[in-house]
This record gives sequence, C-alpha cells and structure tokens, in this order.
Amino acid sequence: MTLLAIVLVLLSAVIHASWNLLGKRNTGSGVAFSLAASGSAALLLSPFLLWYLFTIGWGTLSPAFWQLLLISGICQLIYLVGLLVAYQHGDIGLIYPIARALPVLMVGGITRWLGLSLDACNGWGLF
Repeated sequence: MTLLAIVLVLLSAVIHASWNLLGKRNTGSGVAFSLAASGSAALLLSPFLLWYLFTIGWGTLSPAFWQLLLISGICQLIYLVGLLVAYQHGDIGLIYPIARALPVLMVGGITRWLGLSLDACNGWGLF
C-alpha cells in the first residue's frame, strides 16, 4: 500500500470518527446535524451527477434510477435520525461500534431472510 493510500485511509477514519463525535455532542433536535450531513454529501456529489447528465445525457438514467435515489435518500435520513436518537440515549463508545457493524450484519441477515446463501469467500468478505 502506498503512503498516499495509508494517509487517505487514516484521514478518512479521523474525519468519520469526528463526524460521529459531533453528532453525539449535538444537543438540539438533530435537524441541523442531519441537514449538514445530507447537505455536504449533496454538495460533494451533485457536480458528478450534473457532469454525467450534461455530458452523457438524461436519457441514459431510467426512472428506476430516480426511484432508487429517492429511496436511498429516505433511508439515509432514517439512519441519521436513528443515529442521533441513539447518541442522545447512549454512550458513543457503545453506539458507534454498533452503528458501524450493523450494516455488515444486515447483509448477512437479509441474505438469509431472502433465502439466499453466501459462499465461503463472500461470507468471509463481510468480516
């Protein structure tokens, strides 16, 4: 792994942990934190979407894309609200690791719930 990759991974980890610490310290309703989280993501990703739409074209994105984009945004909002509620009622040392592990555990659980199976390689990839 190159030095640049290591620095980027460490920087990402520090930013991620800091962002969650800010969420824990938030004493208000969480609206400002949720808007900042969603707004910063939209601000960073919108230029890529606009570039795609104006260089490749609107017609290449099906209505299913826009539906999935909306559903994804709603799920992200539910996640942020749930995270803030958890931070208001629990210690960050407990909530943060659970919040980080839950998506991985959900993949395994939902895979089983759908009646699918993971081979050994994919199963180990979850960990």
